Amino acid sequence: MDKENIFLSVIIYLHNAEKNILNFMEMIHLFLNDNFDKFEIIFVDDASTDNSLNILKNAGIPKKMKGNVSIIHMSYYHGLELSMSAGLDLVIGDFVLEFDSLLFDFPTQLIMEVYRRALEGYDVVSAVPEQKVAFFPRVFYFIFNCTKIRKQYELQRERFRLVSRRAINRVGAATKYVPYRKVLYSNCGLPVDIIKYKSDIREEKHYDSQEISNRLNLAFNSLILFTHFVQWTTMALGLFFLIFALSIGCYTLGAYFSAHKPVEGWTMLMVFLSLSFSGVFLILTIINKYLALILSIVFVKQEYQISGVEKIS
Repeated sequence: MDKENIFLSVIIYLHNAEKNILNFMEMIHLFLNDNFDKFEIIFVDDASTDNSLNILKNAGIPKKMKGNVSIIHMSYYHGLELSMSAGLDLVIGDFVLEFDSLLFDFPTQLIMEVYRRALEGYDVVSAVPEQKVAFFPRVFYFIFNCTKIRKQYELQRERFRLVSRRAINRVGAATKYVPYRKVLYSNCGLPVDIIKYKSDIREEKHYDSQEISNRLNLAFNSLILFTHFVQWTTMALGLFFLIFALSIGCYTLGAYFSAHKPVEGWTMLMVFLSLSFSGVFLILTIINKYLALILSIVFVKQEYQISGVEKIS
């Protein structure tokens, strides 16, 4: 069988994945050796604390591969997006396969299907499992897709994606700060496509406090940058408290001119002041977060630190 002559880079995010890493390496090893003449694999170790790295190094699979296998060691936990950005800065392939997790719930030929779709002219092709998404990600995707600025792309759970060098260069030229790769890929103006597949395996992963905090921050930043959610929410809050203040004012005037004037109400005054000021402070908090994110995008480059790069084959 003739192998593909295009140089393929594979970036794999690695963080406490000792249960899946061996099976993943066996499958990706067979696929790459059978289908590509030239390739490289870069594992991005995001400060794993389990036995993932030892399994990877001692498995012997990397030494059987024809391509280079390297590990980027992050200095401390950075989260998925910054870690994958570190890998993207080092890859040299014409196309880049991005694996955000090591769950291999698809046939290896699906990768070739994604690759061939890219050769038809698509710069970003994603593999999307047809399975029920957990509650909180489902709520995030629903809000994002209902309020997104650009309507041509439906954000959803992806298992992996193939990205052309042209798409990577365009995203890199457009911004120094990459908060959410798959949204930027979809908004870069190049052809994007998805391929869905059926999966009966649901990823079971328990996130620690760092991962939960990182994902919540990523979700909130994405809603600020790529949707109208914050603007609409701020406007709705401002309108609500304006109507509330006007209603209290009308009630006060009605009570003043009524035949039975009530005793001066300390309680009503305090309710009015507390609700009004809480609304103002809530809106200011959102605006403050919005301005801080803008400043980081304008003045701050990628904020990741690498402790070293280790070549294991």
